[in-house]
Amino acid sequence: MSKRNEAVTRLYANDLRCVAFTKNGVYESTLFGIKPLMVKLREDRSFFKDAVVADRVIGKAAAMLLVSSGVSEVFGAVMSEAAEDVLKQAGVSYGYCEMVPYIKNRTGDGMCPMEQTVASITDVNEAFDALEQTIAVLMANK
Repeated sequence: MSKRNEAVTRLYANDLRCVAFTKNGVYESTLFGIKPLMVKLREDRSFFKDAVVADRVIGKAAAMLLVSSGVSEVFGAVMSEAAEDVLKQAGVSYGYCEMVPYIKNRTGDGMCPMEQTVASITDVNEAFDALEQTIAVLMANK
């Protein structure tokens, strides 16, 4: 079984949100949104270097974070068109179950704020800081 297939199997079998086969072993998370990625990238910006990642939702924000970290392969149960563009441009192998125009926010009535944050960003290396700023604003407003 390929690493991607194994990651996808773990994702669904264990009701996880994110599974990654990294140089340091298997990383699994039940956190929602881009939190599983941000938690690790705050510790080590290259955490996903050469990793195979399966996630429930891959929007442009997640794709940019993973590409900037050096990911080798990505699977998203749901993937946005903008995420696909980022992965294609970076030459990252990817797969998905459902392609959507964009990732919706949690209430389903607009675009996800993380996807919105990176909508006009083209340099994957700028995504992390922009997302951190948005997260800080959202947390301050809670």
